[in-house]
Amino acid sequence: MRGHSVRALASMASALSLAVLACVLLIWPPAQPAEAVDGTRTLEWSGYTWLIKETTGGPPTGPGPNHFAPENAWVDSDELFLRIDRKDGIWRSAEVICQCAPGYGTYTFDLAESADLIDRFPHAVLGLFVWSTTRHYASESDIEASRWGEAGAPNLSYVVQPWDEPNHQHRFHAPLGNSIQVFEWRAGRVSFSTLGREGFAHSWEYAGPDVAVPSDEQVRLNLWLLDGRPLAPDDPAVPSPSAELTVRIRHFRFAP
Repeated sequence: MRGHSVRALASMASALSLAVLACVLLIWPPAQPAEAVDGTRTLEWSGYTWLIKETTGGPPTGPGPNHFAPENAWVDSDELFLRIDRKDGIWRSAEVICQCAPGYGTYTFDLAESADLIDRFPHAVLGLFVWSTTRHYASESDIEASRWGEAGAPNLSYVVQPWDEPNHQHRFHAPLGNSIQVFEWRAGRVSFSTLGREGFAHSWEYAGPDVAVPSDEQVRLNLWLLDGRPLAPDDPAVPSPSAELTVRIRHFRFAP
């Protein structure tokens, strides 16, 4: 009788262990903050419809990670505004996603004078890029305005992902306000250029093996915080928001 009880207990313990293991397998690996897009809020700008990125009230999402607020992207007088601000103690960023996938061609972004404000905040990043929700970094080409957390560092980058591979990134100093930012994506190469005030001009080309072949890459613009760090030091004595950053983009153009 005692042996039967022992065997029964062992059998129950084994079944319990298997049940626990099954539960662990169901939740492992731990859930990652997937890109959260509301899917119901859009805006019209430069002849295209753009989806406004929004976190769903849970953990922040990439890039950063950051919280993304739908009210931080809007259009006024045919110009796009992107904002970083703080509400209820949470720093919030902005991103818009074109409901188009143009593929090979020339992508042109016309930045207004407010882009100069990015230089005041080393952790702020303005991204102008194409990105695929299925291929991710394997399809990404970027123009990024940021000092990447280092005051005085170069403030503009041309990137073909992966950025940490040799010769995939080109960083330099440039006037951001009232500038034209361009990348031309062709078979086997991506050519970047910047035209700024007072005759400033700069260009660079990547023609390596990581130039993507067009698939479902969408045009995106975002304004976000590196590693989700505060735009300005949090100070409980200063009412929220203690600081904010708004960048105005006049126009986007695509030419095949």
